[in-house]
Amino acid sequence: MSIDWPLAESVIKLGGVRAQRIQPDDAARQTKTAKDILRGLSDRPGVLLSDEVGMGKTYVALAVAASVIVATKGRQGPVVVMVPGRLRRKWQREWEQFKRHCSIEGALDWIRDTYAHSPTDFFKLLDDDETQLNQLVFTTTGCFSRGINDAWIKLAMIRLARQKTKLSSHQKDRIYRWAPSLIRLTSKRYLTENVVKKLMNTDLSNWRNILIRERLINEDADDPIPKLLSQFKDKIDWSALVTVLRESLPKRASANIADRMKKIRSKFNEACQGIYEQWLRHSKWHSPLIILDEAHHAKNDHTRLARLFRQSTDEDVTLLRGKFQRMLFLTATPFQLGHQELIRVIRSFDAIRWSGQWSPNKTLEEVQAEIEKLELALDSNRLAGRRLDRLWGNIRLEMLGPAVSNGCGTTPPASTGAGDHQPDK
Repeated sequence: MSIDWPLAESVIKLGGVRAQRIQPDDAARQTKTAKDILRGLSDRPGVLLSDEVGMGKTYVALAVAASVIVATKGRQGPVVVMVPGRLRRKWQREWEQFKRHCSIEGALDWIRDTYAHSPTDFFKLLDDDETQLNQLVFTTTGCFSRGINDAWIKLAMIRLARQKTKLSSHQKDRIYRWAPSLIRLTSKRYLTENVVKKLMNTDLSNWRNILIRERLINEDADDPIPKLLSQFKDKIDWSALVTVLRESLPKRASANIADRMKKIRSKFNEACQGIYEQWLRHSKWHSPLIILDEAHHAKNDHTRLARLFRQSTDEDVTLLRGKFQRMLFLTATPFQLGHQELIRVIRSFDAIRWSGQWSPNKTLEEVQAEIEKLELALDSNRLAGRRLDRLWGNIRLEMLGPAVSNGCGTTPPASTGAGDHQPDK
């Protein structure tokens, strides 16, 4: 079914609404581009916006983002803007300037925006009540691929893994003793064995109160454990983490305990990473649109960014498959990318949500067939160009006939009648 996301022209004026304005021609071009993108997104999985630096891609993309938020009233999840880390603050500043200079005063002030540094930050945002929900979330290209580094989340994973196996009293005691070292919170002097034991025997929904009472987090802190983790606990394979808890924790301290814990921690972190990837795939959050800046960084299949959206092998995990209704990629002009690289970037559109009310008019298989057809056409065009270069390189001076000027290798234009200009002698 087609999506109706028109440009919010009643509130967005890309030419400027106050003193700082741009040239009318540039404003008209940017407005037309934003309209064309929104029209293209109505029934296509994604759109690639390719242009040179300085042509206003950022403001066009922000106009698209704002229009989608206005059209959905923010009720279909946040629009996500994913950018390289070095550009994150720039995009946030541009958004503030966009609201100030390119929208009717106060018209977009209701849109809440924030920055999510890590997957945990992102999932916590989804737990907010309706009055606190953010409609625009900025994040970096490394956010989802960096995995879980939050200590409290890892401790919660231990709590959930314990429910999937029967442990002896000695094994439980080892967890209470070594958990702070596993999650690297030994510096928290209030995180004692007794506190860990209390947490291991308490539902995750009550952890915040315990952590506040034990002076481990501040009273105004968010709940350290996103609700999404508990919601999908029964769909996750906990076996790798269970093995670490049952078999790897030391029975006692020793002279080389630091080296031993380093190796155990490596296994533990690997198990937690696997759980995180399952968690991300199973969680039911959705977003109407992702805007990815410098999408050409996803041109190689082996990069972490590419793995968020497409598979290079059957074993690869596509972490963000099915989370977004549509995608808008900003990138260098196609002439700066090899055509195979361009095709790989376009294949990232496969990761959109292909089911549900707002899925594209064409199926995934139909879109993939179109991309295959485009790839074949580009291959044929490249081969034709190579043949032309080869044939052109075989041309010799004597093949040009007698009308060659002074041995310089050029031929005068053919005469078309009196008055034709002739080369100077």
